[in-house]
Amino acid sequence: MSINVYYGRAGSGKTRAVYERIRQVMTDCPGEPIILLVPEPATYRVERELAEFMPEKGFTTVRVVGFGRLGYQVYQSIGSKGAGQSSLSSFGRSMLLRLVMKRKQKELGLLEQATKRPEFSSVLQQLFSEFRAFRVGPADLERGAESVKNNVLQKKLRELAICMSAYEEELSRHGERDIDPIMEIVEALPQSPLMENSHVFIDGFHWFTPTHYELIYTLFDLAKEAVITIDLPMAPKALNLAHRGEHLFSRPLEIYDTLVARYGSSINWVGFDGKRGPQIVQELEANYFASPSKKNTTDATIPLIRGYNREREADAVACRILAYVESSEEARYRDVCIMLRESETYGDTLEKVFARYGIPHFIDRQRPMKNHPLGELLSALFDIVRHNYSRDSMFLLLKTDLMPLTREAVDELENYVLEFGIDHYKWERESWPYLRGFHEGQDEESHVDAPRRVRVNKARETIMDILSPWFDFAANAEGHTGAEWGTQLYGLLEILQVPERLYEWAKDAETIGDQESKASHEQMYNAVLSFIDEISMVMKDEILTLDEMMLLLEEGLSDVNYSMIPPSLDHVVITTIERGYSQWWPKVFVMGLNQGVFPQSMGDEGLIKDKERQELADAGITLAEGALPKAFNENFLLYLAMTRASDSLTLSYAGSGEDGTGLEPSLVVKRLESLGYVNQAVDIPLSIAPDTEADYVWRPLQSLSLLSERWGALFSGYEVNPLWWGLYN
Repeated sequence: MSINVYYGRAGSGKTRAVYERIRQVMTDCPGEPIILLVPEPATYRVERELAEFMPEKGFTTVRVVGFGRLGYQVYQSIGSKGAGQSSLSSFGRSMLLRLVMKRKQKELGLLEQATKRPEFSSVLQQLFSEFRAFRVGPADLERGAESVKNNVLQKKLRELAICMSAYEEELSRHGERDIDPIMEIVEALPQSPLMENSHVFIDGFHWFTPTHYELIYTLFDLAKEAVITIDLPMAPKALNLAHRGEHLFSRPLEIYDTLVARYGSSINWVGFDGKRGPQIVQELEANYFASPSKKNTTDATIPLIRGYNREREADAVACRILAYVESSEEARYRDVCIMLRESETYGDTLEKVFARYGIPHFIDRQRPMKNHPLGELLSALFDIVRHNYSRDSMFLLLKTDLMPLTREAVDELENYVLEFGIDHYKWERESWPYLRGFHEGQDEESHVDAPRRVRVNKARETIMDILSPWFDFAANAEGHTGAEWGTQLYGLLEILQVPERLYEWAKDAETIGDQESKASHEQMYNAVLSFIDEISMVMKDEILTLDEMMLLLEEGLSDVNYSMIPPSLDHVVITTIERGYSQWWPKVFVMGLNQGVFPQSMGDEGLIKDKERQELADAGITLAEGALPKAFNENFLLYLAMTRASDSLTLSYAGSGEDGTGLEPSLVVKRLESLGYVNQAVDIPLSIAPDTEADYVWRPLQSLSLLSERWGALFSGYEVNPLWWGLYN
C-alpha cells in the first residue's frame, strides 16, 4: 500500500494530477479496479470530465462514485443489502422516535415539555444522526454525564441516553439497526472483490466525520495504491498555527492532522503550485484570503452588480449570460455557473427569470413536493374533517383534479356554493333546493336555473358518496390504529383512481418534454405509498387521533422532495457552494452577497449548545462543530466560491427583499471595495432608465413582459421610445 497526499491551493492542478495518475494506472495495470471517490453532487460532471480527458474519450475500469453510490456498488458486489436499502425511510424512523418519546415522557424531566412539540422528533432525529456519525452511543452519553460538571448538561445527556437506547430497541424490533450507513460500508468493504488490487483516489473533499475517516482508513488499508487531495496553501509542515480552528484552512488542516496521526511518515506528500483563472482571481486567491488580507496589486477588478431587488439582480445576470453566449460560436451555456450560499433564497426567482429569457438551466437542489396535487389532496381530506366541510378545504380538494369531476363542473359548483352561501354541514343535505331568481308560485322544474341545479346536485352527490364514509371514519374521537388509517387512505386512493391519473399525467408530461413534472408525478406517488406503508407498519397497533395523523402527514409531506438529473448537456448550472465546491466553470457568478445571506449568519445553536459541546470534547466525546467554528468556516466557503472560475468571476447582491425591506451588502463586499478588488457596483434600477431600452431587449417573451410598464408610462403622459412601438407592432 502506498499513500500519496496531493496538496495545494484551489486551482493548483491537484485534480488534473489525479486524472493523469488514473490514466497511467489504466495503461500500466490494465483491468485493475480504480475507485474515484468525489462529493455526490460532482459525480456526473467528474465522470464526463474524466471521459473527455482519456485518449479514447471513455473508460471501463474506473468507478466515479460518492459515498452513497460506493455503498450500493459494494453491496451489489457481495450480494448484500446495506443501510441504503433500509426498509424504513427517514420519516419512518422519525415516527418511531415520536412513539418512543410518547412512551418515555414520564421518565423525562428536562426534555418533557420539548417532547410535546411536533417538530421535536425532527430535532432529535438530526441529533441522533450526528451521534452516529461521530460514533457516540447511549453508553457514551452516560459516561459523559458522569464526567461533566454542568448539572443541566448532565440531565440532558442522561435523558438523551434514555431516548436513544429506547429508539435503538424499537428499531431492532422492526429489524433495523441504528448504524451510520458509512459504518455499514466499512463492514462490507473487506468482503468486496472491488478492493482486490484496487487503486483508490479521493478528490474534492474538505471535511470528514469520524465515520468517514473509518471508511477512508479501510479503503487505504485494502487498496494497492491510495491518493487523496487536500486544499492547503503550502507545505503542511510550514503551517505551524496556534489557533487552527480560526484559520481559513481549518478544515483541510484537520484532515492533515488526522492522516498524519494515522499514517505518519508513510505518507508521500506531493505539492502543486499551478494557477487557474484570470489574473484578478489569482490575486484574490493569494492575497485577499491571506492573513492579513493584502491590497489588489493588479490593474484588473472584479465586476460587481447591485440589483434593486433579487429579481433585478437575476435580470442583470441573465443579460450578461446571453451577452456571453452570443459573443462567439464557441461559447456555451454549460460554461456558466451561478454559485449561491443556499438555493431557497434565489431558486424560484432564477427559475422565473431564466424561463422568461429562454436560458436553459438546471438547479441542483431537492424540490419540495408539498404543493403537488396529491399532497394537497391528502391535506384537504384531513382538513375537511377537522373543519366540518369548510368551503376552503372542499375546493382545495376539488381543484387538485384528482376527484371524479371535470374542472368545468368544479367551477360551476363553486359559483353555486358561493352564490347561496353553502358551507360546512350543508354539504351533507340530500339535495340543494336553491334556484337563482326563483319566486314563490313559479314552477321549479321549468325554471331557467333548474338544469344548473340538477348538474350541481349530481356533482355534490358524486363527491359526498366518496367523502361521507371517510368523514365518518376520520371523525371518530377515539381514533384508530395506524394500520386502520393506512387501509382507509389506500382505499381512497384506489377509489379515486389516483395511480392511473398520475400515470396519465406523467405520460403527458413526457410527451411534451416536461421532465420535471414527469419526475414529480412518479416520485410523489411512490413517496405517498411509502408514507401509508410506514404508518401501517410502524404505528400498526398504536391508536392515533385525527390531530396526530394530521401532524404525521404534515411531517411526512415536508420530508418529500423530488430530484432530477440535468435535462441536457448545454445548460447554466445553478448550485450552492456546499454542492458545487469541488467543480469549476469558465464563467462564475456569485450571487446574494448580502449581510446574513452569504456569508450566512449562524442560527440557533441547537439542543446542545456550543459551550456544552466544548465540555463534552474535554470529557473525550467529540461532536460536530458549533456555531462559532461554522462562522469561521463561512470564509472558507467564500474562498471556494470565488475560486471556481477559470475565465471570469462576477459578484452581485440585492438592495432590497421581495417585500421592499432594505438589504445591506455583506461585509465581504465592503472589504473587497476597500482593498481595490472591485470597483463601485453597477446599479440595476427597478424601472428602465431613459436611453437604455436597447439593453433590455433580449428575447421575445422577456421583452413583451416589459411592454405593460411602457404603456403605463404612455398613459401617464410620458414619451415612449419608438423601440417599444416596433416591438408592439
